[in-house]
Amino acid sequence: MLAPAAGADTAAAAKPPAASAEEIFVRPPAAAKPQTWWHWMNGNVTKEGVTADLEAMARIGLGGAHIFDAGCGIPAGPVAFNTPAWYEMLLHACREAKRLGLVLTLSNCSGWSSSGGPWVKPAEAMKSVYVTTTNLQGGAKLAGLPAKPVSDDHGFYEDIATIAFPTPADDVKIPNWKDQTFQRRVPIKVSTPLYRHDRTEPGPGGTVKRGDIIAVTNGWTAPPGKDWTILRIGYACNGQRNHPASFNGCGLEVDKLAAAPVARHFDAYAGKLLALLGVTPGHNESAFKGLLVDSYETDCQTWTQGFAEIFAARKGYDLSPFLPALAGYVVDDLPATEAFLRDYRRVVADLFAENYAGTLRKKCDEYGLDFYLEAYGNGPFEFLQYGSRATIPMGEFWFETDDYPDTRRPVWGWWFLNGMCAPIAHVHGRKIVAAESFSATPQNSRWKKGPFEWKATGDKAFSDGVTRIVYHRYAHQPWMNVWPGMTMGEFGSNFERTLTWWEQGAPWILYQTRCQALLQHGEYVADVLFFRTEDPLDDGMFQDDPLGFGWKHDTICREDFLKLQVEDGKVFLPGGTRYSRFSLPGDAPLSREVAEKAGQIRRLGGVELRADKSNLPSPDVDVPVEYRSRVSWTHRRWPDGSDAYFVASGRREEMNVEFSFRQRGKAVEFWHPDTGEITRAANVREEGGRTIVGVPFDPCGSVFVVFREESTATVPAETHWNAAQTVDGPWHVTFEQKVTNGEPEIRTVEMPALADWTASDDSFIKYFSGTATYRRAHPGAGLLDLGEVKNIAEVFVDGRKIATLWKPPFQCEIPAGRELSVRVSNYWANRLIGDEQLPADCDYEPPARPGAENWSGQAVKSVPAWVSEGRRSPAGRYTFATWRHFRKGDKLLPSGLLGPVRIQSKRID
Repeated sequence: MLAPAAGADTAAAAKPPAASAEEIFVRPPAAAKPQTWWHWMNGNVTKEGVTADLEAMARIGLGGAHIFDAGCGIPAGPVAFNTPAWYEMLLHACREAKRLGLVLTLSNCSGWSSSGGPWVKPAEAMKSVYVTTTNLQGGAKLAGLPAKPVSDDHGFYEDIATIAFPTPADDVKIPNWKDQTFQRRVPIKVSTPLYRHDRTEPGPGGTVKRGDIIAVTNGWTAPPGKDWTILRIGYACNGQRNHPASFNGCGLEVDKLAAAPVARHFDAYAGKLLALLGVTPGHNESAFKGLLVDSYETDCQTWTQGFAEIFAARKGYDLSPFLPALAGYVVDDLPATEAFLRDYRRVVADLFAENYAGTLRKKCDEYGLDFYLEAYGNGPFEFLQYGSRATIPMGEFWFETDDYPDTRRPVWGWWFLNGMCAPIAHVHGRKIVAAESFSATPQNSRWKKGPFEWKATGDKAFSDGVTRIVYHRYAHQPWMNVWPGMTMGEFGSNFERTLTWWEQGAPWILYQTRCQALLQHGEYVADVLFFRTEDPLDDGMFQDDPLGFGWKHDTICREDFLKLQVEDGKVFLPGGTRYSRFSLPGDAPLSREVAEKAGQIRRLGGVELRADKSNLPSPDVDVPVEYRSRVSWTHRRWPDGSDAYFVASGRREEMNVEFSFRQRGKAVEFWHPDTGEITRAANVREEGGRTIVGVPFDPCGSVFVVFREESTATVPAETHWNAAQTVDGPWHVTFEQKVTNGEPEIRTVEMPALADWTASDDSFIKYFSGTATYRRAHPGAGLLDLGEVKNIAEVFVDGRKIATLWKPPFQCEIPAGRELSVRVSNYWANRLIGDEQLPADCDYEPPARPGAENWSGQAVKSVPAWVSEGRRSPAGRYTFATWRHFRKGDKLLPSGLLGPVRIQSKRID
């Protein structure tokens, strides 16, 4: 490992110099630490639990937590959202976080989608357009306006217009006009033609002519000779509520198209906490440092007060003649109607970005808060434009089962949720791309997974541009001796201090911290900047990779495309990544503004990517074809000019892969984030103007391949080992089983030979979950290989910790000594299954998903008195959890030190 470079004398310097890559690798900054979502479940919050949670986070190296209030089927606790007791808990959390050097982020409302609460009044809530249609014969008198077009206006309704026009001879309408207007275009591969947007082709007489549309009032007489269609068009509160909120936190979703209501929404919750903390504009010394808006999972908003005037000011024409299009009619002809709907979508998208995200960003800037934003979902916005308001763009990725063949296969196709958000950071030069990380359905979580199972998934996220892992999720544990305790309903990877392996997880967190320190350093490198479309709802983010394995690219929104600059043939925004190629959409005409900007970029020396991609530079990275689905990568350029490539394997097997890099004439180093070591690469050659580097991977291995002008690192000296000797038994094994509201139950047994705990005839061992310590006489100094371990091992010699081994190969060098001990921790699943062999000690709700109860599980109806009163389970169970995920016949997980254990001594030649 290289020692950190000496820093400048900060007492003499007004500003310390930027840390070198070596320094941040050895001593990563706080910004490089992973964080976690911290769900406070339905009022079940205690001060002692808050303190214990935060202390546990700090112990293993997390950097902070994002506080959510959520219901998710958990029984209500005593600390209701938005009450004085709730704010006292938030203040306590902020005080404790500051003491521990952690930062806190607050979800902007109860639940996770999207921005609402009981303080939002109907007039300031989300609104939609509604239409009532009435037919009237020519010559007849309108005896009363058509009925109000919405039966439940949730407390707010206003008319937009009541209009009439001759009934079209061909009653052809755009079906489900709102869905067609605001639904995203997503490519779907099917065996028969399928179109997300139906294209209506009206025949003669099937359109509404603008000149025939007239405004009508009560008592209007229809001109004779034709039938008339009357539309009463209005807008109303659409009743959308934030979810899955606790009872006290649920309310109307705030109007996303108007700035003032959004500002009042901020003030009502986040602003209240800031005031209680004494934070004033420009002065924030508290631990409260961020605000979060989660993914958009509510309905569209299609109107707001003054929308018609806003539309006219932005688009230069009155939308009134096109109002029938909002009821599905084709006005004049299809091109004219589609042009109007494009303008309509654009104004809505612009307002969404400016007045919703933009207002929250301004409020965050005012109070010194980072603005985390998951800028995707089913809303009427342009992902990249909406997300550009974030200081920290945020994506997400989901963990799938451990039988996947490689991690390039998308999880529900949602890998692209990182690909959507990373370009926002790259284009704008922001160092941090956060991700809601390791989200999981119950069958992929429920206390059956841990660091090694997660590693390849997390590494793929790093390759996709993520630079800050934010765990999904940590459920606040209000109790001090309940195992495993509180859950976030049925969902999420279990990541709490009550895990069997929590303390042993620190090296895993340090691995991620080192990765993130280097991935936040310098600038992201990519070749091509794509501008895909001007349609805000067709931004192409779900398209397949347009370039292939060897190149990286980003995508830009219309708003930012119009701001691009050119220098030395590179296109860029100030402070952002510089791209040697840019690409325009090839299947749609460009607006005048975009066409003019594209022409300017060409004149200034920007190079447009040809349609056949023949002017792409050579691949930045390449590997033999058979490995392209097995490895992933990303590229950073550090301030000193070094090029750092993070490369990772998605295979649970050892591999040696030859990488070809678009580099030459430089020293090549391996920076190992799992150990902190920096070594010189041994297998390097130059060929055809490129550098070929042989990279050896452990199962699901990863490394930074760093190209530097000079290197002081050395190739690791080859160690010669004697033949491996098996370390036989007997082993003295001490099992320490945690007991809810009781003292740990401890048993020591002698194992003549290593065996899977689940094969034991002793039910205590068979169903054991926790940490067991194996002891035996020391086998001698050398390379210790534990063989197979389920799941994490700590190695000690004479009571001194030598290593924590959380991934294969489970090997470390050990010095001479008298006693060898190995502490092995498995996962909670086995003990939970074991407790299902015993009588029930609480009542459960019906299965959350009938027919899938074997994995979706059941919520407890209420927290039983024996838990809240600190008593042992009356049924003799060891565990309690707020969600029942297992049945008595469920398969146990292999557990323990399985071996074979071997030792190799050094050979003295």
